[in-house]
Amino acid sequence: MNKRFPFSKNYLILCARIFQMNQNNSSSIDRNPEISLNTVWLKAAIIGTLWASSEIVLGSFLHNLKLPFASNLLTSIGIIIMIASYKFWKDDGLIWRSGVICALLKTISPSAVIFGPMIAIFMQSALMNTSIFLLRGTNIGYYLGAILAMSWNLVHKLINLVILFGNNGIDIYKNLIFFVNKQLSFPIENELWPIFILLIGYTLVGILSAYLGIGVGNKLIKEPFSTQKFKNNSFKLSLPKKIDYKYSLVFLCVDVLLLIINLLIIGSKDFPYWFLIPVLTLIFWTKRYQTIVKRVGNIKFWVGFILITMLSMYVFGYLKSMNTLDALMIGIEMNVRAIVVVFGFGVIGIELYNPKIRHYLSNTYFNQVPMAMELSLETLPMMISNFPTAKYFIKNPLDTIYYMLSSANVRLNEVMAHKDRYFYIISGNIEQGKTSLAEHLVDTLKGVGIDIQGFLAPRILQNGRTVGYNIMDVSSGKMTNFLSTTPNNENVRTIGKYFINQKGLDFGFKLIALACKNQARLVVMDEIGKLELQDKGWSKALNQVLISTDAKLILTVRDTFVSDIIAHFDLTKYGHVITLNTSSVSKDKAEELVLKNVPVNKN
Repeated sequence: MNKRFPFSKNYLILCARIFQMNQNNSSSIDRNPEISLNTVWLKAAIIGTLWASSEIVLGSFLHNLKLPFASNLLTSIGIIIMIASYKFWKDDGLIWRSGVICALLKTISPSAVIFGPMIAIFMQSALMNTSIFLLRGTNIGYYLGAILAMSWNLVHKLINLVILFGNNGIDIYKNLIFFVNKQLSFPIENELWPIFILLIGYTLVGILSAYLGIGVGNKLIKEPFSTQKFKNNSFKLSLPKKIDYKYSLVFLCVDVLLLIINLLIIGSKDFPYWFLIPVLTLIFWTKRYQTIVKRVGNIKFWVGFILITMLSMYVFGYLKSMNTLDALMIGIEMNVRAIVVVFGFGVIGIELYNPKIRHYLSNTYFNQVPMAMELSLETLPMMISNFPTAKYFIKNPLDTIYYMLSSANVRLNEVMAHKDRYFYIISGNIEQGKTSLAEHLVDTLKGVGIDIQGFLAPRILQNGRTVGYNIMDVSSGKMTNFLSTTPNNENVRTIGKYFINQKGLDFGFKLIALACKNQARLVVMDEIGKLELQDKGWSKALNQVLISTDAKLILTVRDTFVSDIIAHFDLTKYGHVITLNTSSVSKDKAEELVLKNVPVNKN
């Protein structure tokens, strides 16, 4: 029996934590509120996620079948998605942005960064985007872009071989082609004829992909809102484990330098003198980056090592009549180079996940990428769970892509509805001024004529000691007791050392219900934390605001609960989350940030 794809909220939490590792320690303001995700990036996030879901589901299926040219089939699907989505939305830059998102989603774990797939996907989207842009979205642009994108697979593989094996790899290729020409009396002496033949095949597949993409795009224009739920998806995803590294910009520079030195020195002197530096480098990398050792534990790695060495011995020893030992050394040199390149790019990829680098990029032209990735991480579970089985896709490929793109359009409309919604979380430790800052913001907002509803929970002090909390209506200033250290007849529940006053709890719920009824544009709720994570306390009221209104929110949350509250209530699903930590953000700065985005609704 097929089971539905087993995605849960835990997957989204895991992905978000991997992508935003150490976010709580890097800044008191997690997202720059002056930067909002523009419409093109919104669409790119959705399309890139759809593209990635096809790569994940179908890629797993094709990998298990061990079909040849599986990567070309996935590229063809990507081309169809890119052309169809561009024909439907007509946004310049949509395609290359979608490629960025898809590439990042394929390498979501910082311990498994592989540059090859990332570069391939980005280059395919960039070539497609450039062709369509220059030819102004004509059919010629679609066909040329598809040919370039598909042909990049071949170019990418050739470049990889040159990087991995250097000039020795080129020599082996030339000698093998010469041998084949001689044996078959081939009339064409040009060494590139096998590449030309392959290029023709890639071109034909690219043309077919463009034709299908144009067809799906035209159907979307005529019937843009047709959707279908696929309930027979049995695909399962192995989730990456979160691995913490002590990131270092110094080690990043050292890794890059070591890779360059090794590529320059390998084979430059007689064996074994040049061999020492690669060995020491690999020892250093395996010590610092433990997960990289898994690469050499794969039997395919060692099979490839043996085959390359044997091929080298045959070509240089038999075809070029070289000394057997020298031919063997060339094979070893090629393998050492390949190992260093694979390890080198792997460890550099790990270091590039340094939060400092991500923070720097967030303040550059690429500041949209982190926000687009957050949206993608929220959308990916839905996309994959709604994707059909690979068998269904193979039987109905174009219909599947059409329905998935229609579903993506529905998802985009949902996101657009919450594009300008902001949630401000005032965070801090116990008695660190969270409520005071919230009260200051409330007074400021009311002072400039902004309608705000909800409640605060100011402390009750007795001889300088906190003995309880009141619930205060921010609109009228009316207060009711909520928590106290001394019980009475109505104190039937406790939280920590405090007894809960049911009248205070009812008063708070009444204020939030009234705010929802009035469709308040700005709501404040104080002291959201442990109880709400257990679906108690103000949990029901908070969900009511999120689901039944478009209100912006000001919440106060103890700093240890911030990430859990965001995940538990899926806040990023409904709008933008901005955290204001009382220990590092001034009242003036907090005031400036909130006033920038709150809705003005003067009384």
